[in-house]
Amino acid sequence: MPYTPIIGTLGYILSPDRTQTLLVHRNARPTDAHLGKYNGLGGKMRPDEDVLACIKREIKEEAGIGCEEILLRGTINWPGFGPHGEDWLGFIFRIDRFHGTPFP
Repeated sequence: MPYTPIIGTLGYILSPDRTQTLLVHRNARPTDAHLGKYNGLGGKMRPDEDVLACIKREIKEEAGIGCEEILLRGTINWPGFGPHGEDWLGFIFRIDRFHGTPFP
């Protein structure tokens, strides 16, 4: 059987003056194995997306902002990251410019 990790994206959004980074506080689902932790924004890639479309969609959904300048900073393999022990392959981005105001 071929190795098929879940493909995901993770973005770190810098403030215009580059002194702050927007993070998400994982506190919505009590069953989340990562409950209470902070992380960048992102999620699973859909079958009809590439990783760039995925990070743009996820940040729009989670923060309400549109990405203008996105830089790929690396990839990471997260074995056993999912709630059922799934492996993830993540694409890590830095967002240097965006439009709109992030959700509170």
